[in-house]
Amino acid sequence: MRRITSTTKLTTPITRLTTSRHLLFALSGNFFSNSRAVRQINALANEGANGLVIHCASPDTPTAYRGFRVVPLQITETSGPRLFAAFHRSFSRILSEVTADVFHASDLYCLPAVTARAKHLRAPIVFDSRELYHHVAATANRPHARLFWHLVQRRFLPQAQLVLTVSDAIADYLSKTYRISRPVVIPNVPESTSPSGVVNIREIAGLAPDAFVVLYVGNIRNGRGCDLLLEAASLCAPISVILLGQDQTDGALPRLAQRLGIDERVRFLDPIPPSDVLNWAAGADLGVSLLENSCLNHDFALPNKLFEYATAGVPVIASRTSEVERIVRTYDIGTVCAYSPDELARTIEFARVHPEILLTWKRNTASLVDDYNWPLISSRFISAYKSVCQFG
Repeated sequence: MRRITSTTKLTTPITRLTTSRHLLFALSGNFFSNSRAVRQINALANEGANGLVIHCASPDTPTAYRGFRVVPLQITETSGPRLFAAFHRSFSRILSEVTADVFHASDLYCLPAVTARAKHLRAPIVFDSRELYHHVAATANRPHARLFWHLVQRRFLPQAQLVLTVSDAIADYLSKTYRISRPVVIPNVPESTSPSGVVNIREIAGLAPDAFVVLYVGNIRNGRGCDLLLEAASLCAPISVILLGQDQTDGALPRLAQRLGIDERVRFLDPIPPSDVLNWAAGADLGVSLLENSCLNHDFALPNKLFEYATAGVPVIASRTSEVERIVRTYDIGTVCAYSPDELARTIEFARVHPEILLTWKRNTASLVDDYNWPLISSRFISAYKSVCQFG
């Protein structure tokens, strides 16, 4: 567990500007590695917004971004049930010095502190429900934890003037459960509508030029199907696997590849900036999105990687979660399979030996991008801000 403490004190308070475009934007992760938060700030900055971003990061992160001052809260490791209280205290301490026109909580952990300060100033509140928080994998088989987060949402969601989320399923669930207006759906689509180039990932990874590459993009951790992919690769001799992201398994995945005898066909590459993902993904033959359907949040999720693969023109193999399967089948950009090494191996092999089907899937990605692209989604995002928060 993490305890969050503030190591930064604002030398001068953030005061309200004469425009109605001064924002407080808070999130409990690193802003610069959160592509969703960066996209939203970019869209707001394009409308003339400025203000303050509070995030959890080391003190050496940049202190400014596109007219926004960026203040880090340092993260130290701890354990126990005081995690949420530590978040709340740290955000509250900083927010006590902040005056803004709009208060934006980019996740549930900072929403109570953001709400308290915004209500004190009678300013509107925007909440981005990036997860179905009480049904995440960490609350599985933990009814008390699930109840706690449910109660937090029941108390604070109705106080927000605007609620955003990532998928239609989560929007419907939140609206019904908490009796709020249906949240505005802002899917996790990349800012670019196509890659600017193609990175030769085979050369960078030291693979043969004709290697059939299956790509995983994102954090490498439990529940994301990375172990499943390696087990499937051990059953598909001709394929190579590239995992592009931060290994959060303490080296368990590289050790698994070695035990399976496939380490010569598997590459673990360091994370890259979100703006580079499309160019790297474009060099793969297949992309995988393999969330384990272990909780309602996973079932309702629409991960960044799904839209990144499609925008890069890469077909997708996905596990059977309801929202991802709906997109994949509606646009015919790939296929889905059971969360099983054997079935995943058969599905990858089918795609590999049928290049004409791969080509059809690849061509169909353009239709998805026509409907899910950032110019379209950002217009929806800004319209929601303007209608609810009198933004601008």
